[in-house]
Amino acid sequence: MALSYIRVPGDGVTTAFGFAFDYLATAHITVKVDGVPTAFTWVNAYQINVSPAPAAGLVVEVRRTTPGAALLVTFTDGSVLVSSNLNLANTQALFVTQEALDEALDRLGKDATGHYDVGGRRLKNLGDATSPDDAITYGQFSTAVNSTAAAATAAAISADSSAASAVSSSNSMVAAAASAVAALAYSQDALAYRNTASTHATTATTKASEAASSATTAGSHKDAAAASATTASTHKDAAAASATTAGGHAGAATTKASEAAASATTAGAHATTASTHKDAAATSAVEAAASAVAAALFDPSSYYTKTVTDTLLANKAATSHTHTIANVTGLQTALDAKAALASPALTGNPTAPTQAAASNNTRLATTAFVAAAIAPVHTNAASLGYLGAPQNNQDVAYTLVAADAGKVIRQGGATARAWTIPPNSGVAFAIGTIINMRNVGTGIVTITPGAGVTLRQAGTSNTGARTLAQHGEVSLRKDDTDTWYVSGAGLA
Repeated sequence: MALSYIRVPGDGVTTAFGFAFDYLATAHITVKVDGVPTAFTWVNAYQINVSPAPAAGLVVEVRRTTPGAALLVTFTDGSVLVSSNLNLANTQALFVTQEALDEALDRLGKDATGHYDVGGRRLKNLGDATSPDDAITYGQFSTAVNSTAAAATAAAISADSSAASAVSSSNSMVAAAASAVAALAYSQDALAYRNTASTHATTATTKASEAASSATTAGSHKDAAAASATTASTHKDAAAASATTAGGHAGAATTKASEAAASATTAGAHATTASTHKDAAATSAVEAAASAVAAALFDPSSYYTKTVTDTLLANKAATSHTHTIANVTGLQTALDAKAALASPALTGNPTAPTQAAASNNTRLATTAFVAAAIAPVHTNAASLGYLGAPQNNQDVAYTLVAADAGKVIRQGGATARAWTIPPNSGVAFAIGTIINMRNVGTGIVTITPGAGVTLRQAGTSNTGARTLAQHGEVSLRKDDTDTWYVSGAGLA
């Protein structure tokens, strides 16, 4: 059993928890419920109380943590050795050793066969499997099963839809065939009417010939000829009517033929769609079969059952022992190789994270951090202040630039000129920046504030542009975002 902690399952009723290990101070005792630090009160020297009672299924841990970073007793030469100090020093060492051993033994270990043994506990925060030999999480297993079922359902739905589309296309083809049959019937009717019209025309011609022959042969047969002519005219009208009817049927036949052609085109399109749906149904069926195969490959027997796990756990070595550091081979050597937490003496070339620029705290500063911090000093010596003020000769109209910070702007010509202070939006000088201006020439220099800049003459209420006479020298100091003060000799 553990030497420096106990773990007890909660039941929703019990609030008092006792323990048997000793401790040096009550401050060394902590309580966690299901891994969360929890407030508690003392019932007696070896019993604490947690309120409310931890719920069933939650684990209550009472643990001793003895300070190991510093000695509780320090001996000096010539001091009197008393048992209380000796006992305290030895007890501190013993407790720290016990706690280290408990911590080591509480980690995931291996059984006698070299396999990792979790001791009946759940594995938490397990990463998703990426290789066939990886352990799979419950979430991955659920996702795989649900995905397989969804794929099979989708394939079935797609197959049903394809079948419905095929039936619809077949119905369209049947309708097209019916239209073609009707068109053929109309065409046959038109041919019959045309034949009837031709017969009547032939009869009319025959009768007309007979009438003419009768008129030529015997004038006495005039009445008979007239009657024959009348008959012939009647047959002629009947022939014309039959021809008109035949023309109407021919038009209807043409319309039906066009409709049949359109129906045939539509039937072809539906046939193409049906073929496409058939291919999609086949593909979905193949995918469903593949998903079913994948589901079938899942073999629960490849995992340990509880019975097998209990058998394996029965062969596990004891979780606690009374060995000291000296009894554990290599433990003291490994501990000696570690740097102390207090005033560690590091060797070699230790590295550390480089802190963010402008950090101001007790963290270690690496060489990279220091190099970045002093880089502006090396690149802009003028910002160092009293080491000197570099001179920038400008015998022209001039607008200040960022590199002028800490410098002297000088002109020695005889021509009047203007020097302009730019707004902060143009050149963002730091607040407190100082720039000197010197005029050794006869030309007047006008110090002009840029757009939105306020230039105040120190010691007065004057604002706006100022002039600098020959041999005059002034100092500009940035007081706010777009506010500058100017003071010096030769200023007007």
